[in-house]
Amino acid sequence: MNKVPSAIWGYVIIPGLAIVAMIVGVFVVKFIDFGGSEHEHTFVLPEVTVVNTSDPESSSSITPTGSSDQLTNLASASPEKPKLVDVVRAARTWGPAFTQWDGKDAPDFTVTDLRGKEHKLSDYRGKDVMLVFWATWCGPCRYEVPDLIALRNIVSEDKLAILAVSYIQPNNTTAMIERFVKSYNGRINYTVAPVDITTLPAPFDSVQYIPGAFFVDPAGKIKLATSGLIPLHEMQLILQAE
Repeated sequence: MNKVPSAIWGYVIIPGLAIVAMIVGVFVVKFIDFGGSEHEHTFVLPEVTVVNTSDPESSSSITPTGSSDQLTNLASASPEKPKLVDVVRAARTWGPAFTQWDGKDAPDFTVTDLRGKEHKLSDYRGKDVMLVFWATWCGPCRYEVPDLIALRNIVSEDKLAILAVSYIQPNNTTAMIERFVKSYNGRINYTVAPVDITTLPAPFDSVQYIPGAFFVDPAGKIKLATSGLIPLHEMQLILQAE
């Protein structure tokens, strides 16, 4: 995977300014980073950009083979449920991760959310679970927030649990996570949990690039793990897919 010059991606506004121009699938991105320096990055879609959790100043990109036409066809395939392999193949902004865990039981763990409530993964048996791995300094993660809010509004809590896990780091403290959530003035309607990485079992303690996600089915098995930014309609396709 190729390196790109900043941990801040695409058309995300994080503190500073981001300007994007798209011409025939080419993005020219100008932004001001946390240090106040202006940067410019040009890339051609489709491209997946993820940020290294251990090195926020670096990010990596991969180029999937999917197309918007493939996703449109999958979305219109009702009443038949889409096949998971087809959803993955059609992805443009994310890719599969931890494939060796596909179909295996998701190791149990307990985390505490920002309100002090404990959440045990196995307590969600009988419903789908989307585990989201993110950080406050991660540009693509910030861009994903509105879609997670929309997904929570679309799919009821008795059918889907959304648990956003954020590793506690010097640049991503519990206080920073709390401020980030409060900045949305109550609009973040899913569970957010700051987590000490040492308290999580494999593979959840090994998420190197974010945004990342694990989709756990109602039987408690890992359906799919992903790396990269997942648009709302593709989150829905993954949940619907067989």
